[in-house]
Amino acid sequence: MNLQEKIEKRNQFLDDELVKDFNKVVNKFFLKKHKWFKHIDITKIGYFPNQNYFSPIGRIFIDSEWGAEQWRKYHYSSPIPESDEELSFGDIIGGDESQDLQNDFKLVFSFITGEKSTKYISFTWLEVYFIDESKKENQNLQEQIRRILKEETKSVFCECGWSWKLSEGGDDPYVCHKCGKDNSKKEITEKCWSGYTQKGMKTMFGKRYPNCVKKKK
Repeated sequence: MNLQEKIEKRNQFLDDELVKDFNKVVNKFFLKKHKWFKHIDITKIGYFPNQNYFSPIGRIFIDSEWGAEQWRKYHYSSPIPESDEELSFGDIIGGDESQDLQNDFKLVFSFITGEKSTKYISFTWLEVYFIDESKKENQNLQEQIRRILKEETKSVFCECGWSWKLSEGGDDPYVCHKCGKDNSKKEITEKCWSGYTQKGMKTMFGKRYPNCVKKKK
């Protein structure tokens, strides 16, 4: 099937298979070449062979600091749009930067479609989304803290009836200090939840678990 057959004649959109390949190549190619680039999600690509240009339609995710610098470069004192306001990729690039990116996009387009005569690409329908890496790092740190605090409440329960906090187990946190049994292959479980107390152990699916029963008033 040639390129012309893969274009929906009515709307002049590229075939979905070509769009999928375009996304795949751009995401890998741009991640290596552009530090500000995070991800692109193209849903459609309008192609106009008679005018020798194409227009990707979708979303592009970029570094927030780079995006803010680009906005100030071309819009000076105008306030940066809020996160819920639409912002076109064409609003934050221009000059040599725009030309270089057009060349990158055209290179991928030519590689995917085999069409060599394309001269222009429009960024008008690429909606920009800012990605704040500092927030992601902060979220990762918060998740680590949550895991550490959760680890503090986890306990190991031995078949002999002895139990202890995993964080207080020393160099061998799974070895029972009462009978010396290694419980490293045992399931680590949470303490009984509020309003319940442990009454011995119970066996489920071949493993031993604390038997939590409701406290009597």
